[in-house]
Amino acid sequence: MLKKLRTANQSWRTELKVGDKIDVLVKADEKGGITGFLQANITRIEQDTLFVEYPESSNFYDGQIDRWATEICPFESKTKEDYAWRKEFLENATDLEVDAHDKSTWLKATIFEIKKQTLHDRVILLANVGFRVYRKNISNIRKDERGTYEGWSAKFDEFIPIYSPRIHPW
Repeated sequence: MLKKLRTANQSWRTELKVGDKIDVLVKADEKGGITGFLQANITRIEQDTLFVEYPESSNFYDGQIDRWATEICPFESKTKEDYAWRKEFLENATDLEVDAHDKSTWLKATIFEIKKQTLHDRVILLANVGFRVYRKNISNIRKDERGTYEGWSAKFDEFIPIYSPRIHPW
């Protein structure tokens, strides 16, 4: 497979250098069930090994990847629209309804706030995700200070980086 990649119009891979950006398919959970593309910066290259950092995430994803791995793509070829959506809506979002993965399943969720936090020498944006949505006139007895909702209570709320593949628009 890699031999085919090396000959199949992949010259952009040989031209990669330190400081370049690429899109990388990453696993967003420990089980590998959630994957998505993130933008990465190449910080070092040793032969065909690319050392990458993900500036919009903690260092959880940082590491190395082979120049010829099928998980890498030219910069913004996989992330441009998704990052534009997140930048436009999520960076200023409150009470935005999204789909979010709670590490076991996809659920309808609400982003209550966005906050900046320094993690591992990086300032990243985190979404306070409540795995519930608010509805009027539902026959559900779950209620909090915001109203009647379907889903899980506030004790299951979680801060998730806004560029995480665990958050998607409806």
